[in-house]
Amino acid sequence: MGSVVFDVATLLGARGNTQVKKLKKGGFLFATIRKSEGMMMGRLKLKMRGEAMRNTGKSMFGKSDPFYELSKRISSVGGKTWNNVYRSEVIKKDLNPNWREMEI
Repeated sequence: MGSVVFDVATLLGARGNTQVKKLKKGGFLFATIRKSEGMMMGRLKLKMRGEAMRNTGKSMFGKSDPFYELSKRISSVGGKTWNNVYRSEVIKKDLNPNWREMEI
């Protein structure tokens, strides 16, 4: 399906705290972020959804099973690299996935 990069600071400054990015292979990925309320200071709530995503599975009989991963950019001995910190649930056979809101 493809990949895109959303920057937290840019998301927080965007209108409605939402950005949309086009996937190279077709479709769009939406990210919305907001500050968590209450006792969870320094935490954010992230909501992701896809729209009109292209089926990239090899099977002619089914649709793709999309998921997303969150990665943190870290400095390491070899320079800066990305470290996966979260992987969403897989949404089975859905090219318009709407993932659960999560707290980061």
